[in-house]
Amino acid sequence: MNNLVTIAYNVGPVQMAVLKDRFDEEGIAYFIKDENSVYPISLYGGTKIQVQETDEARALEILKETGYLE
Repeated sequence: MNNLVTIAYNVGPVQMAVLKDRFDEEGIAYFIKDENSVYPISLYGGTKIQVQETDEARALEILKETGYLE
């Protein structure tokens, strides 16, 4: 099994929906961490998206294409 890498932090609900759709279209398995966390975003990084290490490069391209990363 490949290692998971965190590629995005503090993902809001609208951006999350866009990213989920794109990852699904590309066949990239993703995992959401801390989606229902009670801790403030500024302290613990909020909702995170993780992907398999082998999908990291393409997932980062998608983050750039969708405007999450500049």
